[in-house]
Amino acid sequence: MPTKAQKREHRRRYEEQKARGGVMFRGKMTLPEELAEIFRPRLVQDCGAYTIWKYDVEAPITVFGHTFNGMKDVMRCVQLSAVCGFGGMSVVPEVPELAVPGIYCARIFQPYPKFDVYDLGDSRDYVNVFFSRTPFTSDRLAELCGLVSGYNFCMVHDRLPADALPVLYRDGDSLDMLYASVSD
Repeated sequence: MPTKAQKREHRRRYEEQKARGGVMFRGKMTLPEELAEIFRPRLVQDCGAYTIWKYDVEAPITVFGHTFNGMKDVMRCVQLSAVCGFGGMSVVPEVPELAVPGIYCARIFQPYPKFDVYDLGDSRDYVNVFFSRTPFTSDRLAELCGLVSGYNFCMVHDRLPADALPVLYRDGDSLDMLYASVSD
C-alpha cells in the first residue's frame, strides 16, 4: 500500500506530465492525452471465466505473452483461414509473414454481403482470429465455424466456450476490435 507521501509524489508527477501534454499510462510517460485515450483498452463485459475488451485496431495487444502491434500484425501471423457462409466452409492454408514460436493463429471470416455489381469491388469482411498453443486442424476450424455468431459474424460474446479463447474480432471497416481472453 503506497504511503501518503508516495501518493502525493505520484500526483505531482502526473500533473507535471499533463501540463507538458502527456499523461502517465500504466506507470510510464507515453502519448498526449487525446492519443492515450484512443489506445487505452476498455472493458466491454466481464463474463466470469473470461473478459471482453475493446481495443483500437492499431493498439498493441498481448496474446500468450507476445505483443502484437495491432490487427495488421495479427493478420501477418495467420496460418489457416476458413471462409464460413451459407454454402458451408472452405479452408485455405496460408503462409504466415510473421512466425511467432508457440502461437498459432486461425482466421475465420465472412465477406461483406454482395447485393449488386457495385459491391463486387468491396473486399471488407468480418474477421474472427482464434489463437492456440497447438496447431489448428480443419476439424477444429469446422468446430469453431459452427459456434454461434452474433451480429456481423462476431464470435466474441457472452456465450463463447472457454476452449475457444482467446479470440479477436474486427468488422472490416471498424476502427475497433474486440478481444476475449481468460480473466486474470
